[in-house]
Amino acid sequence: MLIRKHIPYRLRTLTLILGSLFFLNLPAYGLESESEKPDQGPRIVCEHCGKPIYAKYVRSDNRFFHPHCFKCDRCDQVIATAYKADGNRFFHAACFKEMKGLVCDHCGQLLDETWTVYQGKKYHPECFKKGVQPRCALCGMTISGDYTEDAEGRYHMACYKARKLPRCSVCDHPIEGNYIQDVWGHISHDSHKGKHYTLCSSCSIIISDKTSKGSFEYSDGRVICGICRESAVFHMAVAEELLMEVTQILLAKGLSPLPAGITVSLVDLKTLMNKAGTLRKSTKGLTKISTNTIGSFKLYSRTDIYILHGLPRTEFRGVLAHELLHVLLDAWGVFMSEEETEGFCNLGSRLVYQNDPSSLAKILLDNLEIDPDPVYGEGYRRMLKKLTANGWENLLIEVRNQ
Repeated sequence: MLIRKHIPYRLRTLTLILGSLFFLNLPAYGLESESEKPDQGPRIVCEHCGKPIYAKYVRSDNRFFHPHCFKCDRCDQVIATAYKADGNRFFHAACFKEMKGLVCDHCGQLLDETWTVYQGKKYHPECFKKGVQPRCALCGMTISGDYTEDAEGRYHMACYKARKLPRCSVCDHPIEGNYIQDVWGHISHDSHKGKHYTLCSSCSIIISDKTSKGSFEYSDGRVICGICRESAVFHMAVAEELLMEVTQILLAKGLSPLPAGITVSLVDLKTLMNKAGTLRKSTKGLTKISTNTIGSFKLYSRTDIYILHGLPRTEFRGVLAHELLHVLLDAWGVFMSEEETEGFCNLGSRLVYQNDPSSLAKILLDNLEIDPDPVYGEGYRRMLKKLTANGWENLLIEVRNQ
């Protein structure tokens, strides 16, 4: 089952309000007293050029400058308006902001006394709102609080839950956190009201009224979905009809001769287990061949095939084809390893499913391909590789020469 989990993030923006940083000074102009004569010596000297000041001057923190010497340390132009002192350096207000990087990263203009910081960059609040602030990829509105994202964009949490999150095939509510997915592509919460999900024992669909037309539980504990139950095989007349149908499919590929007198019985799981002695969980059919002999002479043999009752017709045909190939190998006197035997018999199921256009046949065929069982699954894939390389005729020659 595919487990996915969605994790929200939080969008953080920071608004800074300047305090003393932009406490700007205005040039303080003065005029040296006219009583100070050149021959008497100046009282003040320009901090910039070192020459005496005899007339107008600019004063900043008891430092004096000729008006034409009071210049911006960045642009070297005379400062005649508000300025910012930084140690022994003086700047136009705009030059100071540029030097300190106080420029909007969106429009390139100087920042005002208030700006917004986002992902390490500074913006005018309006520039951030109109051109930078993330927008929901679903509704197009700006995101200012909690959000989540994926490869396609960012989303308001509400938008994501309503329109982006996968929806449960059972209850139709958004799925947050863990969920399960069946082979049909249906996804579901792993439980509803404390009750965990159930899969159909035949088609593996998630069982619910919506996905599978409900379900039915057999007396032996198996649970089948409502869809599979519509074609379930319960009567021997139907089983005998399907026996003839499957036999014809096998004969068309040279899988013959099948002995006469094959008996097919419909049984429950308990009976099947009793007949088998040991049984894999996935086993749904069993072949028993009894032979009476006198010395080296075979008098007669009896072939009994047992298949679980209530399987849908498509699955029943596949199980029956598998068991008929067990009968055929016995008739040929072929003895192979368990892996080779079960793998070869699964080729019979494959033949049936390939001749069935239903969706269930495709699912069952896919299940053969991915079966992890080291005998049934790996054996099938090895036999299929030989069949693909050599064709049915050459494969049967190889098998019969075992």
